[in-house]
Amino acid sequence: MKKTVILFLAMLLAGTTASGQDKAQRIKDIREAYAQAKKDMADNGKGGFPPLDIHIALSSGTEVSEDFIINDEREVDIFFKRIHQRPDTDLFDPHCYFIVEKWSANGHTSYREMLFDPFADGLMFSYMKVETHAGAVIESRYYYDGEGRCIEQKPEVGGMAWSSAETDLTKAKAYLAIFDALMLAKGADTATPVMQSTADKARQMQHIRSVYAEAKQKVEKDAKSELPRNVQVTIRDCEDFEMPAQKDVLKFWFDEVTDGDTTLSSCYFMSSTTSLGDHNVYSEYLYEPKASTPVFCFSQQKQNAGPAIEWRYYYDKGGKCIDIKGNADRNGPGFADREKAAGYQKIFRAIIDTLD
Repeated sequence: MKKTVILFLAMLLAGTTASGQDKAQRIKDIREAYAQAKKDMADNGKGGFPPLDIHIALSSGTEVSEDFIINDEREVDIFFKRIHQRPDTDLFDPHCYFIVEKWSANGHTSYREMLFDPFADGLMFSYMKVETHAGAVIESRYYYDGEGRCIEQKPEVGGMAWSSAETDLTKAKAYLAIFDALMLAKGADTATPVMQSTADKARQMQHIRSVYAEAKQKVEKDAKSELPRNVQVTIRDCEDFEMPAQKDVLKFWFDEVTDGDTTLSSCYFMSSTTSLGDHNVYSEYLYEPKASTPVFCFSQQKQNAGPAIEWRYYYDKGGKCIDIKGNADRNGPGFADREKAAGYQKIFRAIIDTLD
């Protein structure tokens, strides 16, 4: 009996020792990966290589009273690499390795870092620092194993922290989903919509033009407002290093819409600009107020000093394309269409929900 107990204790001690060694090695690997990520971020866009990053800026102003306003500013920087992961192709897939999140509102600030595995999508480390307008500073650090379990945290369990290992892990997954969606949407084309006749076309076209004019007025007003409400996303990428670098700028304008006791951010207008060498594309997407469904899409493509090629697609509230205008073949590439507009609306919703 005594031999059995001694053997059990010896095995338990050996397991504990091995576990401790694994943890120490994991933390060592995390610190090395962190140092390498910081170096890669500092070298981003240098040495003749194009920059690979995404910048998201959210401005959301709220007037609490005539004497008190809240100007909520949030910024997120996503750094990624192009990695050859599929030997059967010549493609270099985008892989996020580091995210920085900044927030400020009326004297409160927060700063968050997220380190991802260089060869997988798992979160390795997160750091957060919060400063209140009263001068209080709260910091937290979480270290994760390869399965997403927190193996070390500072402060210790029960200490003061603004976030938790679980909330940081959830937010990291949400950011990766946004990253994947942006990479998928960037420059993607879908089929040109088929125009369908409708008996009420004239009235619906008049409605779309009215909604467009109103949206443009709101966009101009937002540019001058002390309480802007918009999201801007800048993507710098290069899918093929033998080709010019590409830059995409997406901008979303939104309202705060109240539905009972719930207030939601509703995107009413969005634009995108793509620059790839001497090839430039500008697009606009108009959404039905409150419903957030696309009713109009416009795209203009221009290369070198050649003539601009334009497309305009008009949709009814049911999603049917009721008219197509432009100076290009309708069967040509559809740079602006309902499916892409709907995809951008999902990206906007994900950004708002994650940064909120």
